[in-house]
Amino acid sequence: MVSDKRRHGFLRRTANPLFSQTFLRELEPTIKIYYRRFIDGIAAEASQKEGIVNLTKWIDHVAFDVLSVRTVKVDSAD
Repeated sequence: MVSDKRRHGFLRRTANPLFSQTFLRELEPTIKIYYRRFIDGIAAEASQKEGIVNLTKWIDHVAFDVLSVRTVKVDSAD
């Protein structure tokens, strides 16, 4: 039980900065860039496939892109 509490404390201290107001404000421009790509990609796919779109693929892409950009601090959106 003690190691679970220690692990929980460690994980909480590690993850807390990712949910701060400052971090989320800094993340907003990145989210806007990838959101636009998300919408444009869905529109392009829908126009090529009679309106049929694989939303799971697009949601996976946008989530991975936003989180990896902020985690690794490398932005391929520019």
